[in-house]
Amino acid sequence: MRQGGDLARFLYLDHEVTDTDPKLGVENWPTTIVQRDWRTVKAATYRSKQPSVPVLVESSGALNHVRVLWLRGSFGVALSPFMAATFSEVLQIHWRDGFADGALLKLVERFKPDYVFVTVVQRDARSQPFATPPD
Repeated sequence: MRQGGDLARFLYLDHEVTDTDPKLGVENWPTTIVQRDWRTVKAATYRSKQPSVPVLVESSGALNHVRVLWLRGSFGVALSPFMAATFSEVLQIHWRDGFADGALLKLVERFKPDYVFVTVVQRDARSQPFATPPD
């Protein structure tokens, strides 16, 4: 059990409500995961729910040896273990920062991903970055 999440917080009930925190067994998959600040290339333990700077997650033993640029929101914390188990290199950044000031084009040109994933919650899907096509 854990304290209430986003929806409970929106209703100011996060101290009154608990959520189930499921354990799906991904942590037992045969991978070694290293997280790096992509700008400095220094190893880092990354804890933020919304990465405002690019964080590279490298996974030896991942199911696929491909590079993924992943623009995500805070709910990506729950998806991160699955992404790391599936793809050998995942460059993560919050979608707002990934779309700001031509950042997406720069990230694609520098990182050269095989895939670009954008995951966003429904309440943000009508935000400005999604109203126009990317560069």
